Amino acid sequence: MELERNIPFDTPENIAKNIVLIIQEEAKRIGAKCSHQAERNSNRVATDVTVDVSSSEGMFRLFLSYADEGNLQLTRGRIGIGFITAGQDHYDLELIPHSWETISRPFHWQVSCVPASRVSSQTTFHLDGSQLRRLLRRSLSSVPQQLP
Repeated sequence: MELERNIPFDTPENIAKNIVLIIQEEAKRIGAKCSHQAERNSNRVATDVTVDVSSSEGMFRLFLSYADEGNLQLTRGRIGIGFITAGQDHYDLELIPHSWETISRPFHWQVSCVPASRVSSQTTFHLDGSQLRRLLRRSLSSVPQQLP
């Protein structure tokens, strides 16, 4: 049995690369159309990544803007932000370092969600490969899927 790709906790750019690969692999597996774009932000410190996935059942969009590891010390405040729109649900993302004092590894994407179906409750979790796949399948399926 083949192991599924997961999200590493090393550099922001490798984390983003693996997130894109997971989405592409899952989109192919379920027969959805996938496109992505990555470009240097105008400030030349950050990279912006957008991934769109669509099927006859729905749409999924991920956007990330993060400082590359070599530019982390140049940032003030947040080192990475983003969002996921999965069907009717919206999830805010923030790249969190192990230590804010030294902005050091490991890094992870923290997800804060306020799904349309649960407006009164907010959930926060660390994004991993299986949760990302579940979010994608949930947004492109008429069959409800549980999150974390």
